Amino acid sequence: MEPIFLNQVLFIILGIGITTILIANSMKKKTKEDSSSTHVEQLLNQFMEEMESDNERLMTKLKLQKELLEDQLSLRDKKIELLSSHISEIQKQLNQLISSTRPKKELEQIKSSIADRYPELFALLADGGTIEEIAKKTGMGKGEVLLIIQLSKEEGEQR
Repeated sequence: MEPIFLNQVLFIILGIGITTILIANSMKKKTKEDSSSTHVEQLLNQFMEEMESDNERLMTKLKLQKELLEDQLSLRDKKIELLSSHISEIQKQLNQLISSTRPKKELEQIKSSIADRYPELFALLADGGTIEEIAKKTGMGKGEVLLIIQLSKEEGEQR
């Protein structure tokens, strides 16, 4: 439960108690019977004491719940920090492993050009095929064909 909601509940309960007291006081003035007003007053006092007791128990439970949630949040934050540091360490180890096991030339050979990955597409393009024809023959979408051609042009400009 959120503290705001619980505060609202407490105010409602307090309002009911005050309303009950006011009603009892107005009844006291109307009846003017000492014995019955004393009885009502005793009942209202008893009711108020029970309400106060219930409110105190509720507030105690709320405080305990809040502390528990704060502890859980703190624990979660610590776990996130620990995991982040582990990820950083693993990334460093991975980078060291990659740089130590493969020379740069070998890594460049692994990276193939876009034209090498899509030979059929570029063969159809070289033969004068339209985007629609290439898309149908290769089973790709028009947007995908256009993207591959554009990336190939950019790759050619970089070399």
